[in-house]
Amino acid sequence: VAALERLIVLCSAMSSRAESPQSPQSPQASDDGRVVVRPGKRQRPQPTRTVSIMEQDSPFVDNLWQAFIAFFQPHELRMFAQAFRLLDPDEVNCVTVKLTWLSHFLRIYNLSFSPTAHTLQSAVSAVGANLEAMTFEGLLLVVMAFISEERQRNPRCLFASSELTLLESVFERFLQNAVDGVRTKEIYEIWRALGRDSEIDGRDAQIKMRERILDVDVDLSGTIDFEEFLQLLRLYVEDQEQLSLAAIVRGIRASMFNKSEVMLLQEVFANKSTDIGGVPPLDVQGMLQAAGMTLQRPQKELLQKVVTTRSDYEGKLTFEHFLLVVRDLQDAKFQGVNDVEFFCNRVLAMSVV
Repeated sequence: VAALERLIVLCSAMSSRAESPQSPQSPQASDDGRVVVRPGKRQRPQPTRTVSIMEQDSPFVDNLWQAFIAFFQPHELRMFAQAFRLLDPDEVNCVTVKLTWLSHFLRIYNLSFSPTAHTLQSAVSAVGANLEAMTFEGLLLVVMAFISEERQRNPRCLFASSELTLLESVFERFLQNAVDGVRTKEIYEIWRALGRDSEIDGRDAQIKMRERILDVDVDLSGTIDFEEFLQLLRLYVEDQEQLSLAAIVRGIRASMFNKSEVMLLQEVFANKSTDIGGVPPLDVQGMLQAAGMTLQRPQKELLQKVVTTRSDYEGKLTFEHFLLVVRDLQDAKFQGVNDVEFFCNRVLAMSVV
């Protein structure tokens, strides 16, 4: 996907500096000053600590850590970090990773295909990582590459079972007596039946749709079967995801919270968000009360004003807007959210209870 390609470009510049392996013949200085060379053996990376991208502060690395937080769920990042720490007990952020370990690690996503040694090596090289000097960020980029591959091979993974049932029922309504699939011109009617009118309204949108139909109708049969239809939907779902990721990154930057604060707030949001992907405004009041606050009338009015301003047309808060609500409350000297870590830990603790 386009977002992944941009991440790869951003990472490649750092990879050439931070992740390139040492030459097998490069001399090493011993403690007594002698130069020691071991011909024929590849020397392991020195255990000098490589600063993680998640710890650095610069415009370059901001694009990466913000994108990781936007792309992965909090429990996924924790799981990845725990797995990486087993290989990196000294926390140098530079370890040797075997292809077999990487293959087992990817099983957590229940991929529909079994990565071969060739595909694993190709993915590692494509994102600018290095098996002999793998960083945590390099591992995350490899995971993103395989998620993208899985979506292309198996677009069903993008949809819940209930969504697939709905899509199949709508598709079959237009299938009628056709055996091979629906005619490509009927795709527009299916799109409208799914309530996705905005994606086909206008000349440019229709040209884009025609081009994508040609992409998925590889046999040029003039008909689209259900699997090709899911591939077509995947392209539009990834478009929306790219816009969503960009919005989250903008929200992170505008809120001006640091990395640890954003990750804590992301965990609170994931814990409180609905299936639709937003936090109802009333839940924000519940979060504050869970943090031990007693809201008086002036505070409730201020909270309602801030939340209403940031909510979407459905009255829900997306993650980027949730960040901005917390920032607005801090700027208004709203008691209880001055310390983000304390606020988040209290809310999460009350959620467990």
